[in-house]
Amino acid sequence: MLAFVYKNRNRVRKVAKEYRYLVWTAGVLTSLSMGAAAQDPAFSQFFANPLYMNPAMAGLEGATKIYLGYRNQWAGAVDPYSTYHASYDQYLDPLHGGIGFHVINDRQGGGIINTMSLDAIYAYHLKVSHELTVTGGFQLSVGHRNRKTSDLVLPSDILGTPGNTLYDYSVIYPDFAVGFGAFYKNFYGGIAAHHLMEPNPTIQDNPNSRLARKYTAHI
Repeated sequence: MLAFVYKNRNRVRKVAKEYRYLVWTAGVLTSLSMGAAAQDPAFSQFFANPLYMNPAMAGLEGATKIYLGYRNQWAGAVDPYSTYHASYDQYLDPLHGGIGFHVINDRQGGGIINTMSLDAIYAYHLKVSHELTVTGGFQLSVGHRNRKTSDLVLPSDILGTPGNTLYDYSVIYPDFAVGFGAFYKNFYGGIAAHHLMEPNPTIQDNPNSRLARKYTAHI
């Protein structure tokens, strides 16, 4: 194998350069198929997406709020990581708390892996005193992840050697999260736990394919 690559190194280098972005994407998918742990999209300006951070934030400011967001990671890449999200929340007196709805769509490799989550949130607000409010939130989500491999060019395709086979799939799964918050004068903080049941968004029966439980603390 090494002799073949060395003998045809110019051709291999040329082909690899032409398909470098596909090889890179294939490498990411191959690492996923071999058991790399999944993770959620991360936002640097997390305060601009409060429901994603902690379900206890629903209805906190009373008035109806609508958030829209877009993240384009590694914009110089051919197919960057793109994430879209939108949320709505408000406080309702009859429920003594806030309700919220959140949707997020994360696209990897130009849509080779696409993950969407629809979240419904309720947060109970307890006014302990004129200056202190404590909240507790619960989130019920329906997630969908699909993988399309038809546009992939794997290293084995370039070199003409046998390699791993990646399959298309589409999986729908339930998900749950809880959160708590405390708000005193102009200060606030909270904790949240997402993926309580650690759902599996793939077709693999592999513990590393599950969404690991995520803990968040903010102040």
